[in-house]
Formats: sequence, structure tokens, C-alpha cells
Amino acid sequence: MKKTDKHIVFFSHSSKDKAILDELKTLLVQKTGNAIEIFLSSDGQSIRLGKNWAHRIEDALKKAKISFVFVSPNSLQSKWLFFESGFSYARDIQVIPVGILGIDLDGIPPPLNILQGFNIRNEDGLNNILSTLNKEFELNFPESFTLEEYNKIFLSQENSSQNGMGVFSQYIDHLKVIISKSEILERGLNIEECFPLIYESLSKNNTPYNINENSILGFGFSISFTQNELIIELDPNLTKINFSHVESILSCLKIEKEYLLNYYIVFINEVEEISKQYQLTSRLYNTGITLGVSGNFKFNNIIFSIGHFRTFSFSGGVYKPSKGQTYVKISQQDRLINNDFLVELLYILFNKSILMTEQIPYL
Repeated sequence: MKKTDKHIVFFSHSSKDKAILDELKTLLVQKTGNAIEIFLSSDGQSIRLGKNWAHRIEDALKKAKISFVFVSPNSLQSKWLFFESGFSYARDIQVIPVGILGIDLDGIPPPLNILQGFNIRNEDGLNNILSTLNKEFELNFPESFTLEEYNKIFLSQENSSQNGMGVFSQYIDHLKVIISKSEILERGLNIEECFPLIYESLSKNNTPYNINENSILGFGFSISFTQNELIIELDPNLTKINFSHVESILSCLKIEKEYLLNYYIVFINEVEEISKQYQLTSRLYNTGITLGVSGNFKFNNIIFSIGHFRTFSFSGGVYKPSKGQTYVKISQQDRLINNDFLVELLYILFNKSILMTEQIPYL
């Protein structure tokens, strides 16, 4: 190879992950002094508009020596991921699967799971890319990706392109707000009056909904009454949209900002919290989170706590308590929760192994 030639690397990915891979490509080119040419089919540069897309991909794969296959929830749904991987492997190109956005390579189907790869959960995963390039091309680039750059690639891009909680949505079962019947009665309302007021609020904001028995269902949210509570439940994939609906609903029910509102982030069964308080506080040291009262914590003036629900099973003629789903409880008087704040908080909690799971990889 001539000294002026660039080493060609292929990024196989889903077009839905374009923002993330664009950012990674930019940083990687900078760190390698523009000595590496990265072919990214969705970036508008590797393939010019109007060119034959499949032909250009095939041509790039013929020239590449390494193909990084970025395995995400999006790319696993695309047949092109396996086409590009198979083509590369058949041409004796080094194919390296890379798990991103919560994907663990140990859990993906063949043939990709038989190839040697790695997951990107922090800056060390990003530096594995530089390590691979150094080894394959006999180069000596510093493995210099930082945690801030990891955040820029996998959190900032994702937050700006999605309506939900990004990579953390897969860990969350639902979010909910609970308002007691007594709070509603104190505002001069009764349970029967609440639903018409909520209908009016949703209709005024052109929010689609339907009625199912004693609940209201919309896109990514439901509102229901039990005997003693009004419960608003949210899917984590549409929180950016639906937090504003919660604000409107509370306003129509005369729940003012002086009322301390509790949001619960309820996790899937596999997520657990660290149980010993001194270990928890040790891992929160120097994160910007401060100690509150009664076991609470404070982050950006927002009070939160971590715990788990209790469940009971009937066995041998007695009810036995057991540990239920883990939750993070957010308490604040400013009713409208900031979606990006929650993502930032969850990043700290998972990255510091305060929230963790063996079934699904954490950051």
C-alpha cells in the first residue's frame, strides 16, 4: 500500500442509528489524524445522492480490511446487517460485531455471535476500536476516548433524536404518577368529576385518546382510578411528549405547583438496586448528587430516592413478603419533569452500578 493511501474501514449499521455513528466517525477520524477512511453508507458522503446504493456498498466492502458491525435494537431488525456481514466474511474481511445501545453480543443470534467482538458500554469500549485499528494496521494511535466523548456519542445524540428516555427505555417497565383521593377531595372535586375534566383537557390539546372501562388510554399513557388513587402511567419511549400531558391533566384537577408530586420510575424485574446504604453513598461520591434527609438524595435541586416494592405470596397457609420491582422515586413541586434530567440521573445510577442487572448489560 502507498504511504498516501488510507486504510479503509467499513461501518455496518442501521440508518436509524445514523446520528450516533456520524458522531463516532467524526471523532474517530480526528483521533487517527485522518489516516483512516471510514465508509458509512448513511452519512451522505460515502455514497453521493443518486448513486447506486447497493453497488457502492459492495464496492466499499471489496476495499475494506475491517468491517465493524454495529449491533443495535434497530440493526437487528434489518436484513442488510447480515447481508453486509456475510459478504465481508466471505471476502476474508475481518468482521467485528460491536454491541451498542444496550445490546449484549452474548445474546444475539448466529452467525454474528460466533465472531469475536465487544460491547460499547463506556469509553473503554470505544477505545477497543482504536486498539483494533492499531493491531490490524500496525499503527500506534493513543487510546484516548473519554467518558465525556462517550456521553456525547451515545447520550446527547440519542436524547435529541428520540421522544423517550433513549437507551434507558429498555430497562424501564413504566413511569407513573400517583395522586391520592384525599388530595382530589381537598380541591373540591370528587372522583366522578375527574374524568370529564381530563377528557376536556386532552381534547383541548388535540391529544388522541379512547375510553376503556374505568381508564383513559392514549399513545404511550393511561389514566385510571382505583378506590383511593388516580394513577397516570407512562411508557418510557414517549416521555418527552407525555410529560406535557401530565402537566395539563394536573392543572385541570387543580393540582398546583405547591403540591409535592411523586414520579416513580419502575424498572423491569431484572433491574436491582444496591442494597447497602454505605455502598450506595460511596458510589455517589463526586457525581454531583448530594445527601438529603431520611435516606433521600438531591440532584440539580430535585429530590429522589431508590427502593423496591414489596410483594406477597401465599404459601403454607401464610403470606410471605418478597422483593418486587426496583424504582426511583422523584419528588418535586415543579410538576413538569425534565426528560433530559431523568436520562442524566439514570446514566449516573447505572454507570456507578447503583442500578444493575445481570440479564441486560448496563453502562
